[in-house]
Amino acid sequence: MLRNISALSLTLAATLGTATPAAAVDHFVMMLGDGFFPDVIYVEDGDRVRFINGTGVVQTASAADGSWTTGELGVDEAINIEIVPGMHQVFTANGIDTITGTVFFGLPPLSE
Repeated sequence: MLRNISALSLTLAATLGTATPAAAVDHFVMMLGDGFFPDVIYVEDGDRVRFINGTGVVQTASAADGSWTTGELGVDEAINIEIVPGMHQVFTANGIDTITGTVFFGLPPLSE
C-alpha cells in the first residue's frame, strides 16, 4: 500500500512539476486605408500579428521607428509579424503619422 502511494506521489509530482509554455496567439489586424482594425492589440512575446490588406491598393504597416515593416502588401495579401521582446509598439500605415495602431504587451484592461 505504501509503495502504491509513493508511486502515485512521484507520478503526480512529475506531472504537476512539468510546466508547458503558453501557446502563441495569432492576432489579426485589417489594414483599411484610413486606419487599422483593431487599432489596439494586446500581445505576449511569441505571439503573431497577421496584417491583412483590406483595401484596393498596395498598403504598408511599419513601426514608427522603422524597426519592422510588413513590406508592400497587394490587394487581399497578408503577412505574419512575430512579436519579439522590445519590439516597437506604435505602427503607421504607409508612413503616415496620423494613421496609427498600437501593440501593448500584457493583458487588456478590463475596461476595454
